[in-house]
Amino acid sequence: MRMRTFLCFFCCLVFLSSCTKQEYNTSIQGFRQLEKDLKEKFGENAHYTDLTILQNTNKGLDINLLVTENPYSYKMDGWNYKNGDWQKITEVYLELNQGDITNYLYTLKQEVNIMKIAYIANLSIQRTEEKGLVNVSLNQIEVLSPNNGDKSKMGYMISLISKDKAVKYHYNLKGDLIEENVL
Repeated sequence: MRMRTFLCFFCCLVFLSSCTKQEYNTSIQGFRQLEKDLKEKFGENAHYTDLTILQNTNKGLDINLLVTENPYSYKMDGWNYKNGDWQKITEVYLELNQGDITNYLYTLKQEVNIMKIAYIANLSIQRTEEKGLVNVSLNQIEVLSPNNGDKSKMGYMISLISKDKAVKYHYNLKGDLIEENVL
């Protein structure tokens, strides 16, 4: 009887542990999983206008994004990832006065590289610690969109916090540091 009870308890434990939701973190593996999941959920060729990654101190990373499978529909879906769940939160219809809509969007396949974001986020933390700041952690990562249709102005904004200061790093898409601000 004990063996059967133990076996039943063990099976329930395995089942419950397999039902835990994916939580992304700031490790290389966490970003690799995020990239894989974004491509699976929204498609390899999905187009984005906004992608923001926020550090949630209790539950890993929160993600906010606007995405579309068909850029010429001018319809974007707003999604939020929090506490292991993706939720569609809005629909946005874009207006364009001139130019091609794809000049205002980016893909994970061409312009934006999630693994580069992981690398420069960790590099930014290291740079900040080398300046003598302690307890440095990621606050936010933002992909800077081509708001005027000029993709050469795209980049990444990495915001960090420490015990008593905040630091922002602005990188281009290649990962070159453009600007650093200590706040």
